[in-house]
Amino acid sequence: MKYEEPELGVSFTIPDKLTVGVQLEYHSIRDFYEPEEKWLKTWEASKVIVEDWKCGLLPDMEKLNINQTDPRITKIVRWTAGEAAAHMAGLESVPKG
Repeated sequence: MKYEEPELGVSFTIPDKLTVGVQLEYHSIRDFYEPEEKWLKTWEASKVIVEDWKCGLLPDMEKLNINQTDPRITKIVRWTAGEAAAHMAGLESVPKG
């Protein structure tokens, strides 16, 4: 599935199907955190599933500098982490039928 946020200049994909190993790796990173770590842990977990990352302000997901002061970077991190979390939640929905 493709995700885009033109105002932030971000796009990426997340596969529609993820192996059990990838899902467990994501949850192992994301699910155990102190409340103040929520966004950073969810960002770290999102790096496990995000592919084809494109972002002019943050060209390499691995090189997030949390000491910078650009609020657009904060928005990029929160938006990406939120979309990844929603994607993972959608995988856990059991189809009816």
